Amino acid sequence: MREAAARGFIFQCTDAQALDALMERESISAYIGFDPTADSCMWAG
Repeated sequence: MREAAARGFIFQCTDAQALDALMERESISAYIGFDPTADSCMWAG
């Protein structure tokens, strides 16, 4: 969590300290808002 925040990957989080503590204890799933497995596509006007 701290690394992702330091790199500017976190847009918003309700309780960052609690989430960080949870991630220290166990693996979690999260919605990231994009498909990292999809082919990259740039749309030009």
